[in-house]
Amino acid sequence: MSVVAVKVFENKFEMSSDSIMVHGWSSQTKDNTFKYAKMFRTKDMVVGCVGDVSESTAFSLFLKDHKLSDLRLGEEALQQLIWDFKRWLYEKTDSEEPLTNQMIIGTKFGVWLFFGISCLEITSNFAIGAGEDFARGALAMGASTKKACEVACELSAFCEYPVKTEKMNFSK
Repeated sequence: MSVVAVKVFENKFEMSSDSIMVHGWSSQTKDNTFKYAKMFRTKDMVVGCVGDVSESTAFSLFLKDHKLSDLRLGEEALQQLIWDFKRWLYEKTDSEEPLTNQMIIGTKFGVWLFFGISCLEITSNFAIGAGEDFARGALAMGASTKKACEVACELSAFCEYPVKTEKMNFSK
């Protein structure tokens, strides 16, 4: 469920997400009273998640107490971060279930796609989630990430307003 779209420019990136949360077959965001659960920002990164909101919430809690390694190391540092999160989650829940969410993590040094513990660098337009095809089509036509997520909200039963957008400049 959900959609997260990102555009990578020469000196910055822009990321947007919808904010659907469901319980059973009912959307919990139609009244727009919930905080954005699919994307959050820390001092060092912007994270957009699709999948189980409890996993993305756990990741945001983990980041509050976790000391990040040198993010200039890019993929290596972020893969270590995901491994540390998986261990932390096991300690908190005693569950060895694999990570199931897809995440786009943007830092001052680049943007990466995570699925499980696998990592790929994103260097242009990209989208994930149930609305990704709609969002990718809009991005290909020149839409902003916000507009791409709005298109997904209009066309996918699994995406919902409001759309949130974050931007971050790259360090030189």
